[in-house]
Amino acid sequence: MAPIKITSLRKAFNAVEVVHGVDITVEDGEFCVFVGPSGCGKSTILRMVAGLEGVTSGEIRLGDRLINDLPPKDRDIAMVFQNYALYPHLTVEDNIGFPLRMRGVDREVIRAEVRRVSEIIGLQDLLARHPRQLSGGQRQRVAMGRAIVRNPQAFLFDEPLSNLDAQLRVQMRTQIRELHQRIRTTTIYVTHDQVEAMTMADRIVVLKDGHVEQSGPPLEIYDRPANAFVARFIGSPSMNLFTGALTEQGVRLDDGAVLPLPKRYGATGTAQYGVRPEHLEIVEIGTPGSFEAEVAVVEPTGAETMIFARRNGQDVTATFRMRPAVKPGDRVALKPDVDTIHLFGETGRLD
Repeated sequence: MAPIKITSLRKAFNAVEVVHGVDITVEDGEFCVFVGPSGCGKSTILRMVAGLEGVTSGEIRLGDRLINDLPPKDRDIAMVFQNYALYPHLTVEDNIGFPLRMRGVDREVIRAEVRRVSEIIGLQDLLARHPRQLSGGQRQRVAMGRAIVRNPQAFLFDEPLSNLDAQLRVQMRTQIRELHQRIRTTTIYVTHDQVEAMTMADRIVVLKDGHVEQSGPPLEIYDRPANAFVARFIGSPSMNLFTGALTEQGVRLDDGAVLPLPKRYGATGTAQYGVRPEHLEIVEIGTPGSFEAEVAVVEPTGAETMIFARRNGQDVTATFRMRPAVKPGDRVALKPDVDTIHLFGETGRLD
């Protein structure tokens, strides 16, 4: 195991720069998730760490070694791809053992290592099968086993669950996390799914347009997003953001409603007022500190009820553990929990 240190990393394709001086450190044994929308640069950074893309400038270090110019095979890094990249003509046993065979390891040693790894990933009874005889989740575990058997200093995962159905994705998230807790190898995991990021990571790196927007533990990013982009991107459903004028009384919206603040702010001008769906409550119309919205859709999920509403053309989402007696077309008043609001200016958080 070894830490990965990325310093002032840049990547340009001809005249177009797609990664802009990124600094990221993944600690020894840490499970770090890169998350962001499509085109934010997360997979490009991962491919540079793996050696599949060249570095325009900056440094990538694995432990004490500068690995910028090392070929992929010499980096001591194992990568698990989105499409599994298995050899269809080889059995599960031969697929897992392939990296050791390429190193010239003794056949009996390979067999023992494959047996050991197959028990870790729960495929010990499927070693004689071929990839076509496996489910998507089983194929992904074979790909993981092939990475584990190399005993690398670091693992890289490039959106490994995107080809799986919803239920299997949840199962595989748990299995990958449990696997990491057992072997504690430094891991970078790339996804566009912020739920995966929240549930799997020791630390999340949020990327946008080739820049790091925020880095930290999942709940820290959820509870204190650095700016409006992170606030809206992290969380499902996403945070509600209202633009208004910052006054001593609160944030005044365009319809005259004043949303409460927990304290006075020295800043003036326009601000974005953020409140997560679970921090809204239904109150009587006209209650101070509330705003009105028209219910568009009610979604009962069993454990929760989600209400999708609109105010002045803006979508608003509220989530309740109870089951409010509202229906589409109803007009409701929603009040934020003042102790949980987020306030953003042009440069980021205002508190």
